[in-house]
Amino acid sequence: MGYSRAALSHGVQNAMWRSATLGSPSGRGKRGTDYQRLFEAAPHPYLVLRPDADFTIVAVNDRYLEATGTVRAAVVGRPLFAVFPDDPNDDDATGVSDLRASLNRVVAEHRPDVMGVQKYDIPRRDSGEGFEIKYWSPTNSPVLDANGRLAAIIHHVEDVTEFVLLREQSQKIERVEARAHQMEAEVLRRAEEVRDANRALRQANDALTLRERELESLNSRLTELDRAKSAFFSNISHEFRTPLTLMLAPLEDHLRETGDTIRMPQADAAMIHRNASRLLRLVNGLLDFSRIEVGRLEPAFELADLATLTADLASVFRSAFEKAGVSFIVDCPPLDKPVFVDHDMWEKVVLNLLSNAFKFTLEGEVSVSLRRLGDEAVLEVRDSGVGIAQADLPRVFERFHRIEGVQGRSMEGSGIGLALVKDLVELQGGRMGVESSLGHGSLFTVSLPLVRSLDEVATPRARGADRSLGKLYAEEAERSLPRAAEAPPAPTSEAAPRPKILLVEDNADLRAYVSRVLAREFDVVVEVDGQAALERLQAGLRPALILSDVMMPRLDGVALVRAIRANSELAGIPVILLSAQAGEDATCDGLRAGADDYLVKPFTAQSLLARAYASTQLGRLRESMVDRERLLVGELNHRLKNSIATVQAVARQTLRNAKDLDQFRSDFDARLKALSTAHEILSRSLWRGADLKQVVAEQLAPYVAVEGETLTIDGDDVSLDAEVALRLSLLVHELATNAVKYGALSRPEGGVVLSWWREPSANAVLFEWRERGGPMVKPPSRKGSGMALIERLLGAGGTVDFDPAGLRLTASLPTSAGPSPDPGRRSPGLTPP
Repeated sequence: MGYSRAALSHGVQNAMWRSATLGSPSGRGKRGTDYQRLFEAAPHPYLVLRPDADFTIVAVNDRYLEATGTVRAAVVGRPLFAVFPDDPNDDDATGVSDLRASLNRVVAEHRPDVMGVQKYDIPRRDSGEGFEIKYWSPTNSPVLDANGRLAAIIHHVEDVTEFVLLREQSQKIERVEARAHQMEAEVLRRAEEVRDANRALRQANDALTLRERELESLNSRLTELDRAKSAFFSNISHEFRTPLTLMLAPLEDHLRETGDTIRMPQADAAMIHRNASRLLRLVNGLLDFSRIEVGRLEPAFELADLATLTADLASVFRSAFEKAGVSFIVDCPPLDKPVFVDHDMWEKVVLNLLSNAFKFTLEGEVSVSLRRLGDEAVLEVRDSGVGIAQADLPRVFERFHRIEGVQGRSMEGSGIGLALVKDLVELQGGRMGVESSLGHGSLFTVSLPLVRSLDEVATPRARGADRSLGKLYAEEAERSLPRAAEAPPAPTSEAAPRPKILLVEDNADLRAYVSRVLAREFDVVVEVDGQAALERLQAGLRPALILSDVMMPRLDGVALVRAIRANSELAGIPVILLSAQAGEDATCDGLRAGADDYLVKPFTAQSLLARAYASTQLGRLRESMVDRERLLVGELNHRLKNSIATVQAVARQTLRNAKDLDQFRSDFDARLKALSTAHEILSRSLWRGADLKQVVAEQLAPYVAVEGETLTIDGDDVSLDAEVALRLSLLVHELATNAVKYGALSRPEGGVVLSWWREPSANAVLFEWRERGGPMVKPPSRKGSGMALIERLLGAGGTVDFDPAGLRLTASLPTSAGPSPDPGRRSPGLTPP
């Protein structure tokens, strides 16, 4: 019989053990009860086992023999597992091992052991071949003697085969149900897959968003790199174009000289040499960068007295610091051992750091110190200058990066100095550091290792005492200082004063050269930066032209232009910007800020003078326009007051003599129309004056045909002042109105003769109005509003003759009311109404 465990969910267990004493050999008790027969007839299968190594069968009941298909003689006295082995065809059978383990536990613990439901392999009774499967629930219980020793083990099983088979049938049904559940689960699985797909899609979208952010970051970085590239080209353009201007412009001037030999002043030759050297240094710096990029710049280490070398390099700046009023301290005591360095690289490192400190330390102190700290030589360059903001510190050593808005002695610089210093230090195995805070100065630290491997050390080479590079750095530093004695060339004595130009330029060489060129035709005032120029202008300087560089410390050229245009007193001054920034964007920025012209370096002296001349002419034109505007405003104010006064007087006169409101309205409207006609005539001539004949003709046009049978006009060509023309217009209107109502023009046969002629001895014209063919004239007993106004207009300069043959009026008309008309002044021939 083989065994394999099969757990059942119902857990069929029925291990009711009752101890029976197998006392006598016959198996009978004191009262004659046959316990052996009782045992053998028990309804459940039982075995009694001896607790030896083989678990020998000592008793078996009939139910067990029936269940297993065996006979008692073949079982009793034999080892349990020899009678009932595992099925040899079942590789997974574990019954023997499971039962043995249970029996061992009973032997060891003297306690019953319930095994649960087991699969039993029972040899077939009929054929004798193969095994029949039974499902029993076995329990192994100890039988103890009087001394508590294990005497036997009762192996009891309960047959649950039918239950198990029913359960298997139930399991088939459950499998069908499970299939249904499986299909439901498949639907749920597919739904889960859809959810997973949606989740994956969301994850893909999240990944895409992340990629987009990464791309945005990359684009931002590319934009920053592009900005840095543009800034670099702008800076390098400035650095190249300024010295090129100072080389080409004076050379072109001298090349125009006639003859085989060019005579160049020492100052021009020195300036050309300085700027050529500066260009060479810039080119060498760019070449160093390119060689570092491709790994072709290698240090040539040599043994050096680093303290002496550093102190010598620093000493070339002492004169510049003293002239700037900045304390300069060099503290480089000898080190206890020589140091292997690349001399050329160390020279550039020290000179760049000192040049940077000089540029951004306007007052206070700069110190240079060298010490040994452990296995390193440490150089410190400390200054009390403008400092660096914390946000800019990480980018200090970035190539081509320039910190915006920092005040220095000049705006010159390509943006590669500190980056090159860091590269040169790292090429020598060192490291570079910086500490700074805005407004409190900076500390730059260079650390170099004292120990070198043998393969790093080059063969020593002879070195001279050439300090040309250091001198070039120091000279540039000194020339960035404003010079108290610097002044443009004195103007030559001329009869007429020359236009004055304010030149604003921070580069000393360019400032001196442009001053000399401009001094040929202009008086020149110089300033070194935009802030100083603005203060000079605010103090009262009024030049004919401002010529300003763009890139300057404190206040640049574009900001200076904006400040000038924002000041009403300065806004009319022409401004030309000089710049090394040749791009269209830079030009447009300058012009949009309000500059009148934008001159890109390099430029020639002829171009500079031509543009300066054109701009000063533009300035004069602006001044003229401002004066004319001011005069026009004053004139309009004067004329408006006069016109208002005239209308008020006419209104009063009309109101005084009108019989009723209708007559007032009619007379007043007619007189206003007369004044309006005169205004139209004057407007056509921009109020410069009016032709007397045109004034007369247009005032008479509503009443009679001009120069027809009823009207004769005869007179010289005379131009009248605007005020005189207005008053004459009103006088002719009143005479014509009076003639139509009461005089010669009231009858068809009547007529009027107007004539005038100049008075030779006075700035006046004699004017005559004579009527003929009308009703007989006699002096009125009561003057109407028209005649009263006529007499008022004539004043003392005219007469009215009431001749019976017709009215006759004579007046002396001034052709001008004077250079500065006064609304209260009466002219000698015509007076305000």
